[in-house]
Amino acid sequence: MIPVSQSGIFYFDKNFKLPEIQQADLTVEQDLGWNTVFSISWLAAYGRRLPDFVDTNLPSSNANIAYQVVDPTGKGPIPNGTIVTAPYYTGARPDATRGPKTDIFSGVNSNYEAVVFHVTHRFTNHLQFDAHYTWSHALDYGENSTTFTNTNSLLDPKSVRAEYGNSDQNVPNRIVANAIYETPSKFRGWTAYLLNQYEISPSYQIQNGNGLSLNVNSSQTNLVSTTGMALTAIASSINGSGGSNRVPGYARNALNLPRTRVFDLRVSKRFRVMDRGTLEILAESFNLANHFNITGVNSTAYAAGAGTGSFAGTNVLAFNTPFNTPTSGNGDFIYTPRQVQLGARVQF
Repeated sequence: MIPVSQSGIFYFDKNFKLPEIQQADLTVEQDLGWNTVFSISWLAAYGRRLPDFVDTNLPSSNANIAYQVVDPTGKGPIPNGTIVTAPYYTGARPDATRGPKTDIFSGVNSNYEAVVFHVTHRFTNHLQFDAHYTWSHALDYGENSTTFTNTNSLLDPKSVRAEYGNSDQNVPNRIVANAIYETPSKFRGWTAYLLNQYEISPSYQIQNGNGLSLNVNSSQTNLVSTTGMALTAIASSINGSGGSNRVPGYARNALNLPRTRVFDLRVSKRFRVMDRGTLEILAESFNLANHFNITGVNSTAYAAGAGTGSFAGTNVLAFNTPFNTPTSGNGDFIYTPRQVQLGARVQF
């Protein structure tokens, strides 16, 4: 049990307000003839006063810390030898009778804008198709999707603006296309049972992967300030604040997971049964090409801690070799390994 003198508290900010979303869209369409329409749309969604969490019982960042990137492989996103500096939270808490004091505040904004190019062809001459390309950008100040509460969600608890960057939901480019084609019923006699009334329905989608931040596995042992002073952190994180644990100076979701793509196909054949009904036999395939869509990777880019050997007396960010290697894929409701199903349907 945590002693009362060290226990933390959570409270709603005195200026807390309910979040709001502002949406707008504008569409221009052009009829191209042949039952085909082309359109361009501008979409926008602006989130305001979204909730987040920050520890207000922290001392001033009265020390600076420097980390040297150690990556002899040269495979990391930050060049070997780079010096990363940040303010460091060390010393006693202003209210020594308590641990973290988490302010639940409504100070996070989000901005989403998109342009959609869309072409659609209504069913004519046995063919229907629909395709659109979306370019979008979603930015926010650290939109928080935590179910309950965090002690501190900010990298720098003194500045929510340091969180501004690509949203977790940012997908810059996305293409979706689908079509339906019915073979013409021009055959007669027994050949009609084999060659008439096929329906082919392909569907394809491809998009950029979600964002990926340069996260850090932090160690607070024997760290030193830029002036050589030994440091004791208030909490475990790269700057001692107990907040977001990513490399300072590098925006959230600066990298992206690999793109994802899926091709689905449905083929069906209808048979007339004694002029009383229709029997339809169908085959459906999901992810027909069996493409491996990566949905999760190792997100720990560096291990932060005290240097050893030739790096003794310094703080280092040691590159984590498994960073960005796949940890999951094709394992959710959106992306699966190839699946094929057969079915039959009777209509009368």
